[in-house]
Amino acid sequence: MTDLNLFVGEDWRTLANELLHTFWQGAVIALLLAGLLKSLASQHGRLRYACLLLAMIAVLVTGFST
Repeated sequence: MTDLNLFVGEDWRTLANELLHTFWQGAVIALLLAGLLKSLASQHGRLRYACLLLAMIAVLVTGFST
């Protein structure tokens, strides 16, 4: 048995699918965040920071909910 056979099982396939779904969901969140930050004025630093934190939390939540 080679070491590569350890990564062929169904559990690894499920993990890979979950990571791929998290990647595209994170990309969508990042695009929405970019549009939101572009519309906010640069003087609203606390609001922009809060949006960034919420986006990071959203990526984390979508990753666990996938």
